[in-house]
Amino acid sequence: MRKPRQFILIGAGKVGRALLDDIPLNWIVTVVDIDPQALAAVPEDHGGQTILKIQGDATSRLVLEKVGLTPRSQVAILTGTDDVNREIARLIHGHFQVDDLVCLLDTADDLDAIGLNPSQIALRAVASARLAMTHFSQSEHHLITDQLARGEIRVFQVLPGSGAVGRSLGSLKPKRWLVGAIYREEKLLVPHGETIVEAGDRVMLLGEADVVESVARHMHGSEAVFPMQYGSAIGVLGTDEQATKEGEWLEKKTQADALHTLDAKQFNPNRNSAESIARHIAEQEIGLLVLDSRPLGLGVRLGLQRSKRHDLITSGRIPVLIAR
Repeated sequence: MRKPRQFILIGAGKVGRALLDDIPLNWIVTVVDIDPQALAAVPEDHGGQTILKIQGDATSRLVLEKVGLTPRSQVAILTGTDDVNREIARLIHGHFQVDDLVCLLDTADDLDAIGLNPSQIALRAVASARLAMTHFSQSEHHLITDQLARGEIRVFQVLPGSGAVGRSLGSLKPKRWLVGAIYREEKLLVPHGETIVEAGDRVMLLGEADVVESVARHMHGSEAVFPMQYGSAIGVLGTDEQATKEGEWLEKKTQADALHTLDAKQFNPNRNSAESIARHIAEQEIGLLVLDSRPLGLGVRLGLQRSKRHDLITSGRIPVLIAR
């Protein structure tokens, strides 16, 4: 098992806090800032793992020694002052032999004096210019930016409490969305139906904007979105009054965006195969099926006959509610 990365963030301002959202969950995170209010704005944990906060001036070698830097540490230096960032970078690179760092600067002058090369520098002006140019460019970057803006692409991290953890992508029954990529422990996984979702996975979700947001919330684990992980509508089989009332209540109380009354003939297991029933459910994007409370026949109760209702329930591979 790979040892977790040690990530040190120096500078707990807006840029630093935004960066924390993209750090893998299994990394050990330490945040350093001289301002106690800035540290207070940093969350207490990162995916269930406590964030270590150190108040102090990071231009002091004594403060940096408290951090526990090693040559394998990864460091982002993101305070708002160039002179401060340069001095911190000089100390970290020169005294702690840390090469895997990035330093935010306005100018790239005298890099040799602090022992850095251009790949270790993030220039504010260059980063802003590239972001602006992406907007006007007609390249693939423009296309991706547009898709992000329209909500057709979402990238998020799967939290330990997500209902998707431990499940295969195929079992989530993708409809109008798909998982384009999964990054696990910094390695790209090309996903397929048998891929099992794990806590900490970074997932790229693609699809129609009206479903991507709901599916992302479910897989992320920050909000329950039942029954969107199965389908966007509630289906009521037949015209039973109590089943219809249950369906109407569920449409209001869940994330479902439609209520469909289904033709009982299309869902009769005596006349339709399991594949045909599953296809009808998929075509109408049913995420939850509501059935009336029809009593079982004597033969079924005695175990002499197989229940056709059981065949119906198992055909759709979605949750089923029997009305009261």
